[in-house]
Amino acid sequence: MTRVAVNVADIRAKPKFKSERLTQAVFNEKLEILESGDEYSLVRLPDGYEGYINNRFMAEDYDQGEANYLISSVYAEATDGSSGNPRVLTLLPFASQIHAVDHDDSRLRINSPRYGALLIDKCNAIPLERIPRLVSGKVQLLLDNLFKFLGVPYLWGGKSFFGFDCSGFVQINFAFFGLKLPRDTKDQIKMGTEIDRKDIKPGDLLFFKRHVGVAVSEDEYIHSSVSENGVHINSLNAKKPNYLKSRSIGLKAVRRIIED
Repeated sequence: MTRVAVNVADIRAKPKFKSERLTQAVFNEKLEILESGDEYSLVRLPDGYEGYINNRFMAEDYDQGEANYLISSVYAEATDGSSGNPRVLTLLPFASQIHAVDHDDSRLRINSPRYGALLIDKCNAIPLERIPRLVSGKVQLLLDNLFKFLGVPYLWGGKSFFGFDCSGFVQINFAFFGLKLPRDTKDQIKMGTEIDRKDIKPGDLLFFKRHVGVAVSEDEYIHSSVSENGVHINSLNAKKPNYLKSRSIGLKAVRRIIED
C-alpha cells in the first residue's frame, strides 16, 4: 500500500517541480500508483484525481493499520516525544486520517515512515466512530470547522491550513464528516439537490462562475477567494458591509448537500 508520507503533498500536472499544482494529498492519504518514475510518479487519489507526486513524499509498501482517528484541529503539532523540550517534527493537517494508539493519558502515538514515532495531543484528534452524521440539525458542526480557517490564504490547488482554493476548502470540510464530494467546482455543482436562492440555508453550497462557497446564513457565505486574500465571509445582501456585488450578480446555483 502506498500513502502520503509528508503533511501535505502537491499533486502536479506534469512530472516536474514547476508544473501546475492540480490538488494536494494530505498525510497518510492512500495513493494508487499508475506509473512509476525516477523522481515523480503518476498517482490516483481516492477522489479519482490523477497527477504526479514527488516520490520522496510518499511511502510505498507501507501499511500502518486502518485509520481510527481524524485530525480535528486546524493542524496538530507532531513531536518526537522527547522529555523536557519535545521537537515538533511536522504539522498534521485537518481531516488527515491516521492510525493511532494511546501513548499516555493526553497523547496519541503514530508510526510514520518518514519521521518515525510521532506524538500528538489527544485534543487534536477524534475517533472515527465519534464523528457525527451530518444532517440538517447538525450543520453548526460544519460551520464551526469552516470558521476555524478564517484568514487562511488562498492557494491554487490547496487543501490545508497552508492555503485553500475554493473547491478544496469545500471538499476537505465535507470529507471530515464522511460526505465525499468531487474535487472541482464543475463537478461539485452536480451534487445534491437544487435550491432556489430565496430558500438558502446554512450548509448549502453556493456556486458562482468557476467558484464555490458554503452558506453560513440565508445571505452570507464562507469561501476561499483570491479577491478576499483567502478564507473570508461575504454577503449576498447589498445592505451589508461585506457584500460582494460581482458574486451576488454571478450566483449560478444553490445546491443542498446536507439532507434531513
